[in-house]
Amino acid sequence: MTHQTLSSVLVTVGSTLFPVLTDLILSPPFLDHLSSLGVTRLVIQYGRADIHLPLLANDRVDGEGLTRFRWKEVDVDVMRFTEDFEGLIKRSEAVISHAGEDFFLKTILPDRIPVLRE
Repeated sequence: MTHQTLSSVLVTVGSTLFPVLTDLILSPPFLDHLSSLGVTRLVIQYGRADIHLPLLANDRVDGEGLTRFRWKEVDVDVMRFTEDFEGLIKRSEAVISHAGEDFFLKTILPDRIPVLRE
């Protein structure tokens, strides 16, 4: 079995608060793991949550909730929201999400009629 390398990963939580996911993704061991897998770009869209950046990251988040830093070989963009959500999805080889409605409608079933259940 061949192993395919992922170069870009998007993590999105929409507008919800999901600190368990964002804290895990931003933890040094997880960032190290992504780097060891060959990931070179990580985008984290974190919504309204408070985030905890790794010590080596630039702790300054601008007024739009955006910061950028490099972790080993991984360029990391961290943002509250984006106007280009669909573009981020298209440019990412893997997407990690809480699977909210917006994510589901824009990525999983773009050409189908969705049936959602509470």
